Amino acid sequence: MFVETVLLEGHLLDSHTLSKILDQILRQGGQYELMELSVGRRRQDPTRAKLFLRTDTRERMKDLVTYVRQQGGEVAEPRDVTLSPAPAEGVFPDDFYSTTNLETWVQVSGEEIQVAGEAMDLGIRVNLSNRTAESVPMDQVRKGDLYVCGSDGIRIVPLLKSAEARAREAFGFMQSEVSAEKPRLLAIRQVADALKECHGGGGRNLLVLGPAVVHSGAVASVSRMLETGIFHLLFGGNAVAVHDIEWALFGTSLGVNIETGEPVPAGHRHHLRAINTVRAAGGIRQAVEKGIVTRGIMYTAVRKNVDVLLAGSVRDDGPLPEVVTDILQAKKMMRSRLAGVGVAVMAATALHAIATGNMLPARVRTFCVDINPGTVVKLMDRGSSQTVPIVMDCESFFHELVGHLT
Repeated sequence: MFVETVLLEGHLLDSHTLSKILDQILRQGGQYELMELSVGRRRQDPTRAKLFLRTDTRERMKDLVTYVRQQGGEVAEPRDVTLSPAPAEGVFPDDFYSTTNLETWVQVSGEEIQVAGEAMDLGIRVNLSNRTAESVPMDQVRKGDLYVCGSDGIRIVPLLKSAEARAREAFGFMQSEVSAEKPRLLAIRQVADALKECHGGGGRNLLVLGPAVVHSGAVASVSRMLETGIFHLLFGGNAVAVHDIEWALFGTSLGVNIETGEPVPAGHRHHLRAINTVRAAGGIRQAVEKGIVTRGIMYTAVRKNVDVLLAGSVRDDGPLPEVVTDILQAKKMMRSRLAGVGVAVMAATALHAIATGNMLPARVRTFCVDINPGTVVKLMDRGSSQTVPIVMDCESFFHELVGHLT
C-alpha cells in the first residue's frame, strides 16, 4: 500500500469541497481516514481537516494528491520538486507535471517559488541560477532545460468564493451550471459590472468573437460597445472579420441580407469580393483609412485602436492579410497579449473560446455566451471552471449588454 497524509483548509463544508474530495478518493479506488476535523465557529472562519490516504499503486496516489492539491490541499510534509532535463527540442521529460490554470508554487531546495504565467496543459521550467519558474508550452521546450516532474513539491492555490456565492450554490434556485432557463438579464448586468470594474481599475478586457455574431445581426451592438472603449483586445478568426467586412460593403453575411433575411442574387460571392477588396487595399486598417470600409466591427476596432488578433485555420478563404496563418505563431501571440487581462467575454465561437480559455489563468473572470449549451459545457469541462455560462443568442446578449455600458 502507498500512503500519504494531506491537509485541507478553507470553507470545506459549505462549499462541499470535503465531500467532493472524499468521493473522488473512493472513485479512484483509494481509502481514507479522517484524522482531524476542526470546524470554524463563524462564517468567515476556515475549517481544517487532516486526511490519511491509502492506494494500491503509486500512480493512483499521485493522481489523488494532484486532485487534492487542485482543491487547495497539501501534503503534510512538503518535499522539493523533482527536476529532470528535457531530452530533446519540443519534448518534455517523462512524467512531467502538466499545469492547471490556478496559481501555482513549487518548492526548490526548501524555498517556494511562484510559477509565472499560469495556464492549463503546460510544463513548469525551473531556472536554478536565478530561482525562477515559469509555465512553458511544449513547442517552446529546449533540450536540457529543467522541468518539474511528478507531483511532489507543488502547491496550488484554489479560487476562493465569497460567502454570498457559496450560499447561492448551496441554496440557490435552478442550480444546473448550464441552462437556457436561467435568468439572463442578471447575468448580463454582472458582465457589464465586471467590465466596468476591470476597466476602471486599469485592467484589460478581452472580447472573443465568432462569425455568428455577424450572421445574427449583432454587428451594430458590438460596434457601439467597442465605441465605448471598454474592450482593449479582440480575438477571432478569419471568418468573423471577413463577414463583418462583407456586411460593411454589401449589407450581407454569407450572401444573406442582414436587414431582410433574404438571400441576395450572387450573394455567395460577396465574402470573396470582400477579401479581395481588403487585400487590394493592403489590409483592414488601410481599407478603413482609405474610406473603403466605413462601418462594422473591424472599422470600429481600427478607429478605437483595439488590439485585434486573427488566428487562421485550414478552411479560411483568402485569408485577409492580418490573419496569422502559422498556428504556433498565433498561439504565441495570443499568450503574449493576455498579460493584464482581467475579464474575458467569449461569444458564438467554440474553437476560439476553448483555445483562449486554455491560456487564461483561473483568476480571469470569464463569460461564455452561446445559444448551444454544448459550447459552454466543453469550455468548462476542459478546465476553465471559472467560466460563467450564458446560454442565449449573441444578438440579444450584445443588445442588452451595450445598454448597460452606454
